Formats: sequence, structure tokens, C-alpha cells
Amino acid sequence: MKLVIVVATPDAALAKTVGQKKAALIDSATQAKASSFGVTVSVLSAIPTSVDEFLRYLVDLGADADGIITILDSRLNSYGTTLSPFFFVVPLGNARDHFNHQNLLRSAYNNGLRSFLVFFERFSRLQYKKILLLPFSNFSSSKFVDLKAIFLDGIRTKGFGDSLDGAIASLRELQKPKTSTSYQDSYLIDGRGRYYQLGHERHARAETGCPPHSLLCIAGARFRFGARFEDWLHYNVSSAQGAISGNFVSCHGGTQSVSTRSHVNLFPNDHIA
Repeated sequence: MKLVIVVATPDAALAKTVGQKKAALIDSATQAKASSFGVTVSVLSAIPTSVDEFLRYLVDLGADADGIITILDSRLNSYGTTLSPFFFVVPLGNARDHFNHQNLLRSAYNNGLRSFLVFFERFSRLQYKKILLLPFSNFSSSKFVDLKAIFLDGIRTKGFGDSLDGAIASLRELQKPKTSTSYQDSYLIDGRGRYYQLGHERHARAETGCPPHSLLCIAGARFRFGARFEDWLHYNVSSAQGAISGNFVSCHGGTQSVSTRSHVNLFPNDHIA
């Protein structure tokens, strides 16, 4: 797995330090842990002028990366809301005017990477992956809101693993078979009574053509919380009785009305095929 750590900052001196030190500020124990997962780490810097520009940069970078950690300079904290559904956002923590570049980078790299590896270990296991990839806006549950809150606007590395495991365990309580059939297939049932089952068919991919799709649609079709996933992965969504219809959230905003059908093919980024 190729993992890229990108430090986003408006500070040319900080960006220069990132370029000079590269991965040297990652301690040997953390490097060894990454290697045990088959993860190779590279470090880059970026000096973005807008969140849209930076999102485009990360989407392009993701064409050749399996994971992306974004270290956000505090002066770019506003970017976190846009980026964190897709990329593993770690605050640099440089709220003060004067700070030691190397010390803060070392802390952000090591704490962020260790937390990402905790997440990646769960994400690599199917029983957790089908929870972590639930359609971001359509799966309606306070338990899913709690899971997303762990990642949104920046990772709090202290206690990250316990928080993640607790949220996953809570969501697994929503998993059960349909009582209307004799099949023992398990589904994740949301607050609207919709049954979500991760599909194994490869009959479609999340559409990413612009228009109508946006950079947010593209990022969401490829990455979840910093980990890349196969763009053919989708959920078969049905009701307790089978057939389903109704309104769904579109991947690029608004609602999409679905007429009655046996099931809906719904992708993690909320695209409906």
C-alpha cells in the first residue's frame, strides 16, 4: 500500500522543512508498524490557495496512492470540513505564531500515522469495511453520525482507537437478517427501515463525469477517511418486504426520486446507478 502524507500550509518556510526532512521525522517504531501492514510512506508539502484547488490536487494524487493523510496547518483549518469525509485529516496544532517546525511535524506524522494504521487495520477487514463505507449521506442513523464525527474536521489522535471501535460496535447492533425471507444474509438497517447489503457484483462503477458530478463526487467515489476503495463497491438497498422506492440524497446535492424496484444500487458516495 502506498500511503502519502501531505502537509498543507501557507507557510513557505514550513513547506521547505517538509521537503527537506521528508519521512525522516517518522520514528523507527512507527515506520516498522507501517511496514508490518505493507504500507510504504512518502511525505509531500502543498501550499494551496483555496480548498477547491487543494481538493483537486488530492484527487489527482489519489490516482497513484492507496491512502492519503492530510496534515492541516491551523491557518487552513477551514478546509477540514470539505476534506475529512475523504481524507484522513490531522491538525498540525500550530495555533501559536511561533512554533518549532520539526517538533510539530514529528508529532503530527507519528500520531497521525499510528491512528491511520488503527483505522486501516479495521478498514481491511470486510466485516468492518461494510460499516465504514456506508453511503455517506443516505444511511440514516445517529450511530453513523457518531462514527463520522470521529473523522470530521480532523482526527483527535488521543483515544482514537477506542472511539473507533466503540462506534463500529454500536453500528454492528443494526445488523440483522430479514425476517420476511428464509435467507440468513445480514443487512444493516437504518432509521428509515432501509436494508443495506454490501454488493459483490461488478456490474457498475460510480459515475464521475463532470458535469453533472463534482470533485466531491469524485473524491467520495474513491476515498473514505483516507483509504482508497474499489469504485465498483456498492450497496444493494431494499426494504423489509423487498421492493423499494422513495427519495434518496444525490451524491452532488439535492434529492433523487427512485421509482419502485427490487433494490437500489447505491455507492458509498451516494451515487445511484
